[in-house]
Amino acid sequence: MYNYFNLSACFAPCFFILTAVAEEVLIIVRAIESGEINLNKL
Repeated sequence: MYNYFNLSACFAPCFFILTAVAEEVLIIVRAIESGEINLNKL
């Protein structure tokens, strides 16, 4: 029981961080698809 609680306490913040990162990646991907970011310049 203690290990499960410890795991969930670690998982929650990691999950929120992953969600935030995924949203940033989606924004970048949409910008590339719409042509706002030109990959040839990178």
